[in-house]
Amino acid sequence: MDNRSVGLSPKKDAAENERFVPYHEAPFGERLMTRGNLRLMLSAGATLTLAIMGSAVLPVSSAFASTGIICSVLLMVVVALANSYTSDMLLRQAYVAEKTDYEDLAYAVGGELWRVVTQLSIIVLMMGTLVGGIEQVGQAGSTALTNFGGDSIPTWLTDDGKGRFIMAATVLVVVFPLCLIKQLRQLEYVGWAGVAIVIWLMIAVMVDSISAGLPAVGNDLPVVGFISLSAVCGAVSTFGFAFYIQPVLMPMIAEMPRGKYGVKMLGWSNRFVVLVNAFVTYFILGFFGAARYGADTEGNILQNAWIGGGVWQGLLNVAMCLYLAVSLPPIEFPTRHTLDIWLVKLLTAVGVEDAAHRFRWGRHLTLTTLILGVALGISEAIPDNSAKVLLVTGATGVCMVSYVIPVGNHLMLYFGVARCQRRLKAELMRNLSLHGGDVSVHSQYRGHVLLKELQNLAVPLKDALPPLGPNSENGPPNVLEYRKEPSYPGVFGTLYEAVTQVGAPLLVLAVGVFCSVAALTTINTL
Repeated sequence: MDNRSVGLSPKKDAAENERFVPYHEAPFGERLMTRGNLRLMLSAGATLTLAIMGSAVLPVSSAFASTGIICSVLLMVVVALANSYTSDMLLRQAYVAEKTDYEDLAYAVGGELWRVVTQLSIIVLMMGTLVGGIEQVGQAGSTALTNFGGDSIPTWLTDDGKGRFIMAATVLVVVFPLCLIKQLRQLEYVGWAGVAIVIWLMIAVMVDSISAGLPAVGNDLPVVGFISLSAVCGAVSTFGFAFYIQPVLMPMIAEMPRGKYGVKMLGWSNRFVVLVNAFVTYFILGFFGAARYGADTEGNILQNAWIGGGVWQGLLNVAMCLYLAVSLPPIEFPTRHTLDIWLVKLLTAVGVEDAAHRFRWGRHLTLTTLILGVALGISEAIPDNSAKVLLVTGATGVCMVSYVIPVGNHLMLYFGVARCQRRLKAELMRNLSLHGGDVSVHSQYRGHVLLKELQNLAVPLKDALPPLGPNSENGPPNVLEYRKEPSYPGVFGTLYEAVTQVGAPLLVLAVGVFCSVAALTTINTL
């Protein structure tokens, strides 16, 4: 039956056929708008926003005050782009290696030692963030009580601004229950509520600063230039802490749709959160906070007076206290994930069969209690030191997790020396020799040549490489294609590839390491 017999024109029939493109073949934009994927992307964005802008919203004004306006904005641009860049690196690495967490990716790329280094770096970063966040809760809560009642508030509640009781009560009543959730995306609605509180803080700081006439601008807050090189390095460390998202981003891969579309959705959520949400928030709080108080800007902006002090600032501080508390579970999650890997290994070593699937709730409860107990204990021992804690955390854990490890992974995969690539290439070479293949030495450098050789021999990959799969020792074959053919021909293509694939990552690594080391020298000035 032709089109005329049913009253359809060929043009209309073609349009109908085009409308019914199979879902798995649809372009990314079309897939994003269907089947709840947009909703999934928004929920991921809300959780990432809660994680990235937790305790980091409070020290950025101090970084502006110590560095100057133009210099601070330039540093923010560089650090935000660097973190977005290395996050995209990690997502690509996780996709080609078919891994859904930071630790397994590290093992696939660099082996057991590299995985241990990664795990220790994550624990240092996450525990430092938890300690700094809990201390900020105590500072915000004690300041709020002072605003409400002044000298009538019992000293054991405020503890001279340290808020030890407030820290303990908040961790027990708010943080601990939220840490018992199973998935990060379950914090979506908490994340949106947190955004509303941060917007309130932004409006309060901006209005108060403008009403006062931006008194510090041009005086002790330089517009152009910076106070000292050490101040710049300290600001880089603070901004590095403010923009890091990698350890929270990686576990969320498992909560997204499988394959490249899930990774793309997570990647775009990450870019929007880092380059738009976080950047705009940090700029408003950083500039207007420093413009109001200049050199007197506190490491925790809530310790300065806003909107006239009194009851209104007390309400703002209470809201921020709750916001800081609900921003801690996304930080606890990757810490518990890493410790759970160690606990499963320990249980297996003592003879527990199938340990990964046993005692899940017990492991969750035990590790959450341990992590929050240790973080609270450190916070109680050294209260009112959140600025120093976060600077040290930014100069050590952030440097490793945001710069050293992603760039190290990239270079190992790019040059074909990653563990998964070496094992896979050895297996490919063995099977090629069995099938009479002849592979040049260059194929050791560019893995896609090996795959092409197999295709030329008409050798099914499942026969050549039986252990392939996300949980196999060798890994999937696309790890060999991490390094693609040059984008441009000739010398220009070689130079372009060298700059973008080797030079740029090394530059990010060098800047991150230098500023982190230099920042540690400024800790006694805080």
